[in-house]
Amino acid sequence: MPRYELILGLGPDLSAASQKKILEKAKSLISDLGGKVGEVKSKGLTGIAYPIGGSSEMLFASILFTFDQNKEAGGDSGERSLGEKIDSLRKELGLSKGILRSLVIRREVKRKK
Repeated sequence: MPRYELILGLGPDLSAASQKKILEKAKSLISDLGGKVGEVKSKGLTGIAYPIGGSSEMLFASILFTFDQNKEAGGDSGERSLGEKIDSLRKELGLSKGILRSLVIRREVKRKK
């Protein structure tokens, strides 16, 4: 089963309640697309290389999740492909107020030899 990590860059002036609301929305989007949410981490306020939205700092958070590989094919069943699910997640997050940047990374599973 492919594992993914969603990294969110949030505005530095967000309250704790707003941060929680954004993370809940992201988790809900993943679940609605058929994903299973794993670990959620808040990495706190971090300086960034160049200003975004007028700020040189960002709050970072990450969400680990999976999508069922059996549903990846799409086809006759009406299921969306894995790429379509990721694109939909990116689009929805891009429209969310408070999220300055988002990135979805496919995580490699380390296999024991």
